[in-house]
Amino acid sequence: MPATGSDASAAAALAMAQYFDGERREMYAIVAGSLVCVGLALCLLLVARDGFAKGLMVVVVISAGLLSATAGSLLVRDAALRTELQLHFRSETAPQAVGGERKRLAVIIANYKYYRYAAFVLGFLALLAFVASQRGWVHGAAAGVLVLVLAQVVIDHYSKHRAQQYLEQLTKGASEEPVVLRG
Repeated sequence: MPATGSDASAAAALAMAQYFDGERREMYAIVAGSLVCVGLALCLLLVARDGFAKGLMVVVVISAGLLSATAGSLLVRDAALRTELQLHFRSETAPQAVGGERKRLAVIIANYKYYRYAAFVLGFLALLAFVASQRGWVHGAAAGVLVLVLAQVVIDHYSKHRAQQYLEQLTKGASEEPVVLRG
């Protein structure tokens, strides 16, 4: 039995809620992971007190700050976007909202290849610095960059997967005639 338009609208609303819930959990995990990495780097600095630990600490603190600031801004942006989409998905503008959301997701998914390129370049430069230098602080900084690259690869993997699932769910219901949900 084919889904009705209200079923399609409800499915889109559910898919949207699952997507943004996953994004929110990931942002909290990024902030928590950043704090853990800073804590570990600080412990190493307190124990070793050498150039490696100092280089690592500087890069980890900068990376944690950037990742946490990005996560915070995305939490704020996503909350507003989610509220707006909830209103649209339950109104007569649902078809346009779903179409706009599908376009937004397609752009997001397409951008992940550039994030991979950036991670590769940063990782390559860190490895090059490690090989080219004998200084402890350079090795520590390179290790910090590699931690950032690893974090970015993990974050992007799950974020892209979540966006693809959301897009598939929105696209699946796109061919069905939307009906305004009440209540």
